[in-house]
Amino acid sequence: MINDDRLKQIADHYGLDSQLNILQEELAELIQAISKYRRGDPTHILEEIADVEIMLDQVKYLIGNPVTPRVFIETAVEVIRENKINRQLKRIQEETRYNGKQDANQSEQ
Repeated sequence: MINDDRLKQIADHYGLDSQLNILQEELAELIQAISKYRRGDPTHILEEIADVEIMLDQVKYLIGNPVTPRVFIETAVEVIRENKINRQLKRIQEETRYNGKQDANQSEQ
């Protein structure tokens, strides 16, 4: 849930459609900043991460409505996020076990 009334004011002023457009632009800028970071230029990556986080907060706030309360949106996103994190950790464990078996098999040969 957005706890910053300033972000609510901005989101309410511009509306969902506009903020979705801005979110897309900010995501594209983050992609460019990541590319530059990989080439040794860390200048803009933190700024672009901040911009994306600000826009994500606004979009989550704006997609709430009487049928889908904003609290539900935040809770749903958090549950999905936790599931994805846990699933990836499980994959890492499986990869580690598989790679361990591969290493052991190669040592035996």
